[in-house]
Amino acid sequence: MIVQELINELEGMNPEAEVRLATQPSYPFEYSVNEVVEVEPGQGIEIARGDWGGEEGWYLLIESGFEETDHSGPFETEEGAEAALVKMIEDSGSDGPVVYLVEGSQLGYLPGDARRTLGW
Repeated sequence: MIVQELINELEGMNPEAEVRLATQPSYPFEYSVNEVVEVEPGQGIEIARGDWGGEEGWYLLIESGFEETDHSGPFETEEGAEAALVKMIEDSGSDGPVVYLVEGSQLGYLPGDARRTLGW
């Protein structure tokens, strides 16, 4: 689903209605939605010159999301690192940004009326 399809689905719905996330059809739960974020391909990757593991050069510094940074390299030139970044983005299969609905708190089991509407 793309953002425009989601907008079309939401059009005509009560704008004051709470948004929740339904998951796991065979063991259905409902969750609140904490936030909505848009992530660009390559976001969280920076190119820097450094010395990791005793090898001087240009590196791709990749935020792992777990308070750590992984790296790829070394590359002899900054252009080589940039080309590697472009290839990494192309290989990811992402054609553009992705919008994520971020799971909030588990609110409980998905109510019966919601399960019936979803066909779960």
